[in-house]
Amino acid sequence: MGSMRQKEPGRCRKAPVQGNAGDEEEVKQGMEAYERGEHKSALEILLPCAERGNANAQYFCGIIYDTGEGVEEDLKRALYWYEKAAGQGMRDAQLACGQMYDRGLGTDVNEFLAMHWYEAAADQGVCEAMYRCGEMWYWGKGTRMDRKKALDWFEKAADQGHMDALFYCSRMYDQGDGIEADPGKALYWYEKGAAWGDVACQCECGDRYSRAGSRRDQILALHWYEEAAAQGDMESCCKCARMYLDGSGGKRDRKKALHLLEMAAEAGGASVQYECGCAYLDGGRGTIVDKHKALYWLERAAEGGCREAQYQCGYLYGEGEGTKKNQDKSLYWYERAAENGHPEAQYVCGELYDRGDSLTRNQMQAVYWYGKAAENGHIEAQYRYGEIFYQGEGMPSLKGEALRWYERAAEGGHLEAQYQCAQMYVQGEGTPRNQEKARYWFRKAAESGHEGARRLLKIVDL
Repeated sequence: MGSMRQKEPGRCRKAPVQGNAGDEEEVKQGMEAYERGEHKSALEILLPCAERGNANAQYFCGIIYDTGEGVEEDLKRALYWYEKAAGQGMRDAQLACGQMYDRGLGTDVNEFLAMHWYEAAADQGVCEAMYRCGEMWYWGKGTRMDRKKALDWFEKAADQGHMDALFYCSRMYDQGDGIEADPGKALYWYEKGAAWGDVACQCECGDRYSRAGSRRDQILALHWYEEAAAQGDMESCCKCARMYLDGSGGKRDRKKALHLLEMAAEAGGASVQYECGCAYLDGGRGTIVDKHKALYWLERAAEGGCREAQYQCGYLYGEGEGTKKNQDKSLYWYERAAENGHPEAQYVCGELYDRGDSLTRNQMQAVYWYGKAAENGHIEAQYRYGEIFYQGEGMPSLKGEALRWYERAAEGGHLEAQYQCAQMYVQGEGTPRNQEKARYWFRKAAESGHEGARRLLKIVDL
């Protein structure tokens, strides 16, 4: 039981009952009424005791006015009674006073008084107060800024299980924030939080050990990922699955890996659905190939907007792998991927419309998709786009534009494009003749194994 101002996330003990012995029975009756939810009656019983100086009654009167349970909320009166109890050494009341002065509740913000009451409660072992003292020293509130003193308080609170304090400790040691950086101590605090069941700490420990490299570190990484995965962290499920697939954590378990991947994929997220599909698709990590399941997960990912999955769906429907051939669905997914900027899908769309194998041939659509792929750096598309401009397929021949795209492909290592560039510079097609550039591209093509370029280098005097 405690005020709404006093959420203590650590493992702090309750403050002992304090007050005049003669009031103990009345205070007990008031507390029992409070527990039953009879807050107004509780206040009527406790208020006289509080006025006679019973610290426990004063504290509970503060809570009732603070929360507005059974009476109209009155933060000023709440602070009055909290401060009365705090002055008698009641540690929970001291914490409440610190919080109210810190936030300006029932009074103006007064960081000096907030610090005074936080320290009083912290000296009595209240972990939330220890954490608040750390924050005050850390930010220089109510006192000068002193990160070392802040860390002292954070460590005391963290030792009692205060997770926010623990994260301050780990981050300060990690980054050397006002202290000397110490990755070992940072990991110590993360592991402590991980042992207490904090998922974020478990994930951090897993990541740190996975980067360390040794076999023992990889085993520890898998352990912490498993702990986080058991609490439903889907990213840790995926990391566990990868380690089970490649055996890097000391265990190779394909069945468990696929179960974890499917569990994460089922929870949503196109990227993990794509990964799950790929695991079934290619058996790249030793898994049994199951193209039917691969298509199921890839299509889920594709519907979620993953362009790589959309491309793979286009391929599987086109080739009839994991399903019957379906050219309409194949083109649908290729075009979805193409619209999402997938260069290979854009090129395939260009090819499909160019050839018209199972479609009505559509040269305008072919040119459109070749152009998109070419602009996105697809080398074969750049060469094909150059051919279209050179030959005037569905448009007037534009030799200068053809050379521009041939040269883009040639720079990417396309053999025929290199040879074609050399020919155009020799003949002055779309550009003035340029023997130096012609020689350059003939040599590039010859070095890459183009026989025609080799012969011309020997017999043509440039």
